[in-house]
Amino acid sequence: MVKDKSVDAVVRIAPYEYIHITNLNTHVTRLVLGPVTYVCLKDERLVFGPSQMVTVTRMTYCIIKNPVMRDGSGAPIIDKSGQVKINLGDEEYRFHQDPFALYPGEQLIDTIKDLPVVAANCTLRLRAVEEFLDAESVRHVAGEEWLFEGPATYYPRKEVTVVGPEEAQIIEINSALCLKATRDCIDRNGNPRVFGEKWLVRTPGVYLVGAYEVLVETRKAYILTETVCFVFAQFGRQ
Repeated sequence: MVKDKSVDAVVRIAPYEYIHITNLNTHVTRLVLGPVTYVCLKDERLVFGPSQMVTVTRMTYCIIKNPVMRDGSGAPIIDKSGQVKINLGDEEYRFHQDPFALYPGEQLIDTIKDLPVVAANCTLRLRAVEEFLDAESVRHVAGEEWLFEGPATYYPRKEVTVVGPEEAQIIEINSALCLKATRDCIDRNGNPRVFGEKWLVRTPGVYLVGAYEVLVETRKAYILTETVCFVFAQFGRQ
């Protein structure tokens, strides 16, 4: 942020730079894009800039607070006084696009961030913070959790928080995973499970624990021979 300039300031705005100019009579602040040499009128004052436009590359994103309102064509909505309208308190995630300027009232939160890349046999555990429809028209309710599986690039959105990354479990030959349901759900094999139920997954290979499953333990198989056996009694006594 720059200090207020004199009312007759001459501002040289380079390419991919912008400024904010306030009219002292109407108190309306507007955006001016470069390249241009802008001469402030007697009733105008430079209140911000010149500043570089925000540049978001292909594998990065940014979060804009108080994003500008747009109409169906994508153009900013202007009120009757000439001031651009913003969604006060809202947030907007922006991805790769041409360099853009911030309208008066918009704020860049933190810095440009790298998009999360999820490797093969890994997942991101996600949780909805409010109800919404995703890109596949699937409705998620607040508090719901699900997994985003790799290999893929995850594009964040304001309705979802990332709980954390998780890695796949390896099931070796003659071993099994003991899993437990944390709520009523459908497991990866399409079987219905109830809260607290435990079951074994024996198929050798890679297994991604579901959103409502927890790994209790890994169990090894017992090798039975002609001289070794198990005797099972009621209540689990041997």
